[in-house]
Amino acid sequence: MKGRAHGNRFLIAALAALFWALNPIQTQAVTYIVQRMASLAAMFTIIGIWCYLKGRRQQGNSIKKKLFYYIGLLLAFLLALGSKENAILLPASLVLIELFFFRETIKLSKQNFIILALGFLFVLGFTILLKGPDVFHGIFASYSTRSFTPGQRILTESRIILFYLSLLF
Repeated sequence: MKGRAHGNRFLIAALAALFWALNPIQTQAVTYIVQRMASLAAMFTIIGIWCYLKGRRQQGNSIKKKLFYYIGLLLAFLLALGSKENAILLPASLVLIELFFFRETIKLSKQNFIILALGFLFVLGFTILLKGPDVFHGIFASYSTRSFTPGQRILTESRIILFYLSLLF
């Protein structure tokens, strides 16, 4: 029974990889390889997810191994952020991984909530330290020379995301 479940998991993973590789949406990533920043951010994000999963799956009280993988996660996260800003979504990805794959073991105690909140505040503080106190001014300053506002960009991006999702099927 266990071997059969392993075979099904492999088949599902192989089909998902094939679907991902052959999907027409992926042609942009292949033909627009000039975006090294996006490739680097994706690589470090995947490494971060791998480190998180390895640390999460450590058995027993192997604190040193867990700490090693979680430090790797933090390092990968910082490198991904340094590559491209959209890597800020890594923590949200980890939350989704927890919800979808580890739902039965989630125990959001007060202690775990405090750890999550402190982690978020650390990343926010590090970003402000790295970019300076004018972090938000720098983001919005470039819109003075553009023909659209930040609000218009957000509305356009949501339409683009829905369009890309429609291309999947």
